[in-house]
Amino acid sequence: MANQPARITHAPDLPSSSHRGGTAALVAAGVAVFSFYLVLTGWLRARHRSGVPGRADWIAALSMLVAAVAMVAWGVSAIAAFTAFTVVNVRFEPAFVVWLAPTVVLTPVIVVWTARVNRGKIAD
Repeated sequence: MANQPARITHAPDLPSSSHRGGTAALVAAGVAVFSFYLVLTGWLRARHRSGVPGRADWIAALSMLVAAVAMVAWGVSAIAAFTAFTVVNVRFEPAFVVWLAPTVVLTPVIVVWTARVNRGKIAD
């Protein structure tokens, strides 16, 4: 009996539809906060031209700050996950190359992309 393979007696339960897309939903919420902030800031500046920030300005700015911190944290965890995947699955000597590869490969991509956006070659 010890040599018999394990049996699956039933299929594992799938998550309900309310739990799907957690990361995508968080990113979408962050983008929504950024978009709302830009619209609200423009509207507030158009209505109140004194340049003195009011209560709504501060609330919007703090909401934007929280969303920005969350997006940065998500980005850092994504880079960490990519590095972890590479380190675990790629066998290469010397080993430090695998640890540095995501930075060496992705940093030039980010620099070039940012330069193109700043020169206006990539439209919004």
